[in-house]
Order: sequence, then structure tokens, then C-alpha cells
Amino acid sequence: MPGGARPRPGGSGSDGRFDARGLASHRPGGPRGREAGKPEETLRAFTEALQLDPDHVPSLAGMARIRFSPQAPAPAIRILKRALAHHHRQTLELLEEPGLFQTLRVSYGHLLSHPQAEAECIGTFLDRKLDTRAMRAAIRPDLYRVRTGAEPE
Repeated sequence: MPGGARPRPGGSGSDGRFDARGLASHRPGGPRGREAGKPEETLRAFTEALQLDPDHVPSLAGMARIRFSPQAPAPAIRILKRALAHHHRQTLELLEEPGLFQTLRVSYGHLLSHPQAEAECIGTFLDRKLDTRAMRAAIRPDLYRVRTGAEPE
């Protein structure tokens, strides 16, 4: 597609054309195919959808459901991690799209070191008078975790 734009799943694409990826969830053998005893057809439908868009989250999640086995969960877990990583990227892109949302990012580490300033910043963002003393009292340093910065697999 021009400019790298991708159609949106399950309906019209960004260019106004019908997006066939949504078919995976509506065809015989789609997501409900496993429950109907047709896991092979269901897997084939998800595979076809993923050929159109390798990061289509509903198809990845459906494929993980089909491939899950309590005896060997690793393949399904890999697929779910891929789906979650893509969903996370999509969410961040949506939040950063100009004019859709106003967002405020709060670093928990900064919140621990500068609780009053962060509480005031949150109040300003919300355009409300907040009880910053109560907010500071609710901060629990034991909940802070150091992240490695590594991307999910």
C-alpha cells in the first residue's frame, strides 16, 4: 500500500478497500472452528490471514489458542508474545497520534524521587485540584521494578 499504510483488520482498509483479513474470523473454520471440531480449517484460516498481515493480533491470538498444548506450551507462548508485542506497539502508535488523545507519561522512578512535583503535574494535566499529600502517601516504593529495556520476544 502507498506510504506503508496497512488496512485495518476486519473491514475497510485505510485506502477504503475491503480488507480480507477480517474473513479469517467469519469463514467456516474461523476462530470458532476449533469449538466446532475443525482445528485444521481454523488454523488454515489464521495462516491465510497472517500471510496478508504477519502481525494481525486476532489471528496470532487465535493461532496460539489452536496450537496450545499443556504438555508443550512453548510454541503457543512464542506466538502470544509476538501478538502482545505488536499490540503494545499499536497502542503506543495510537496514543502518539496527534489530536486523538492527551497523554501524560509518568516515570515511576521519577515519581519516587520527586513525588510532590509529579503529583502536581498530574493535577495540572487533569485540570483538577488533587490531594497531593494523599497521592504521595499512596506511592509504594516496593512496587518499583527495574526493567531491562529488552523488547518482548
